[in-house]
Amino acid sequence: KKSSAEIPLDVLDVPRSWCRPPLINKERLQNPYPKFCKSTSYVDCLVEKYKEYEENVLGLVQKVTMYEIDEDTEEKSVEMVVEHFKHREDRMTRRIIYHKVKKEVQEYEKGCKCLDGLAELTKIGDSKIIYKFHPNQRKDGMLSRTWTENCIFETYQNRDDFLISR
Repeated sequence: KKSSAEIPLDVLDVPRSWCRPPLINKERLQNPYPKFCKSTSYVDCLVEKYKEYEENVLGLVQKVTMYEIDEDTEEKSVEMVVEHFKHREDRMTRRIIYHKVKKEVQEYEKGCKCLDGLAELTKIGDSKIIYKFHPNQRKDGMLSRTWTENCIFETYQNRDDFLISR
């Protein structure tokens, strides 16, 4: 008779589980929020989560609305909204909207040729727009462009004609 120390144990010889395997169908896996989105309310913010490949929301996966609470009247007013995106053609990853100062900031990943290497777009009211570009993504070497009501100011790097700004 062989002792238990002499019998080799094969790791793959595991007895079958007495539990049933979990059943997760493809539709349930792709739709984690059956009611279009999942909303969670906190004292000073609201968090909304969306499924990644929803066509109706254009790549929006999370939206956080932050409120400013007036201490006297206890009324909530929207202070800012932060939206996170995935799988967009224009490669926008985040948009921040500041309601009090009327400012909007959009951030983009590298790689979208339709936007010429745009990294960040900032709109301040109706009077000022600031474009910031990823370094070495544009052929003309532009780093930023600022539009105001009166002028356009551009900054450059690594140009053959040594132009820095105009």
